Amino acid sequence: MTLTHATPVFRRAPTEAPFIEGTVRIINAFISLYQRPWILGLYGADADYRRMSSFKTKFHGVKIGKEISTQYREDRRTQLATVSSEKGTLAKIFLYEEDRDKWEATAEFKALEATSKQTDVAAGTISDWPVHGARRSIILMKNVEGEDLFESNCYKKAAKDPNKLDNLNKQLYAELHNVVYQFAKEKQILHADFHTGNFRITFSRMNCKIKRVTLIDWGYPGIFTVKRGLSRKDFDPWFLARYKNRLYDEDHEAN
Repeated sequence: MTLTHATPVFRRAPTEAPFIEGTVRIINAFISLYQRPWILGLYGADADYRRMSSFKTKFHGVKIGKEISTQYREDRRTQLATVSSEKGTLAKIFLYEEDRDKWEATAEFKALEATSKQTDVAAGTISDWPVHGARRSIILMKNVEGEDLFESNCYKKAAKDPNKLDNLNKQLYAELHNVVYQFAKEKQILHADFHTGNFRITFSRMNCKIKRVTLIDWGYPGIFTVKRGLSRKDFDPWFLARYKNRLYDEDHEAN
């Protein structure tokens, strides 16, 4: 299945992550958005942080650097920052110590472990941050290569030419489709929240062709479990609809 539509106007990342109180309400609300027999449920919904050792490690000497954010997105429950002592390492800090945050942190760490090709992710706690006596859950991960779509020079050039923008869109669709499908088929983990803030693009310096798309932010509640042996016949229609939903401006919906 391929795109057959007018050149879209890409939507920027949402300003705030959806938030619904209560585990049961969260599950029911999100499952209702993805009525597919091959989607089993929210990934990590069965995680019990009290019985897992993921965040038992106490990190010492981890210095949290400058917070990373953009004007298009603000997640008030977590902070993404650099780790000053290790170049190229990111820290996702959970700002509250409530049960819901600990549970979500555990679910995200499980997803990161399952989808990472390298063992370059770790979870634990840090003390005395942001103030003395405080303690926060933290995930340390490798800072992946790539650019934000809207901040890249390739996008800025393409945005001036409808033909180039359409070509960029087709490339992005194909690459993102392949990445999402491979994780769903091989790991039974479906990344359903692939808006522009949740992936990075590596462009060729020669001709701006997309070399690689890397998914980031494997955090609850945008991650689902799926049945084994997911077929393209089942996946493709869902992905096309989801791609338009997450990446296109509502006022310029694809034909």
